Amino acid sequence: MPVIAMTAHAMVGDRERFLESGMNDYISKPVDAGELARLVEKWARRETPEPAPSGIAGKEAGTPEMDPRELLGRIDNDRQLFDELIAMFLDDTETRLATIKTAIERDDREALRRTAHAIKGAAANLGARRVFSTAARLETASTNPGNGVHNLYAELVGDYARVKSQLVGAKP
Repeated sequence: MPVIAMTAHAMVGDRERFLESGMNDYISKPVDAGELARLVEKWARRETPEPAPSGIAGKEAGTPEMDPRELLGRIDNDRQLFDELIAMFLDDTETRLATIKTAIERDDREALRRTAHAIKGAAANLGARRVFSTAARLETASTNPGNGVHNLYAELVGDYARVKSQLVGAKP
């Protein structure tokens, strides 16, 4: 039975590492529904696909906040799901930003790391590139005291505010 690795790891060399460990193919988060369907179909027929990595990796932080049409395409143009995902992202991120602020005030690096990681994953799924990038840097900085977490938090709040203003009432 073929095994397709699905992971948030989208760094250079990860694909090779997964294939060397015995996986038949690899797809990274956020998962593009069309790409996943293509991989499953090819492996179900026992063809050898030419994998096409997906996900947020390689997308520059200088690009637009996000493209709502990209998310809509990944979810097969399901408008109801689109609206639900946006509402969930906005609600959850507000709560998580407050949690990060408290974690910084209390110097709770583990809570900071865990919460930044959660925001990073949600932003990747939505395609919010700058939020993803800043949350990833905050997650990394959380393990070292004095690594500018206050500035990164302020940057993350600003990135989120720009995405929020773009998403409120978004109609791709």
